[in-house]
Amino acid sequence: MERIWRQLGVGLGKRWWAVLAALVAVSAVLAVGASKIEFATGQDSYLNSDSQVALDNVAFQDQFGGETVIMLFLAEDGALLPDLFSDANRAELERLEGELRGISESYAVISPITSLSFSSAIVSEGIGTAGLLH
Repeated sequence: MERIWRQLGVGLGKRWWAVLAALVAVSAVLAVGASKIEFATGQDSYLNSDSQVALDNVAFQDQFGGETVIMLFLAEDGALLPDLFSDANRAELERLEGELRGISESYAVISPITSLSFSSAIVSEGIGTAGLLH
């Protein structure tokens, strides 16, 4: 088996120009194909268009103008992002998150505090730490 690989290596080495031409041709074909790749990231990408879930989703998007409900925070002039997590604001975010979780029609609630807790857990515990250390 080693002899076959050795002969193949020597043969390809002698015909380096053919190997290079084949490599350029394959790269050109892949480059043309890669330029035609399209990414669909909306919810309609994975919902069956005639399902009730898809129809409800379209109605929701039409009513609220998007795929998700996002609550934005308005800051006063001179305020910085860390100010969002002051003790008073944290207490209010936790209260609001609890209130939203209490709504039976609410599927998931993720506040900035929840998001930061998730990120902290990933980085400080378990697999996230292992990924950062290697």
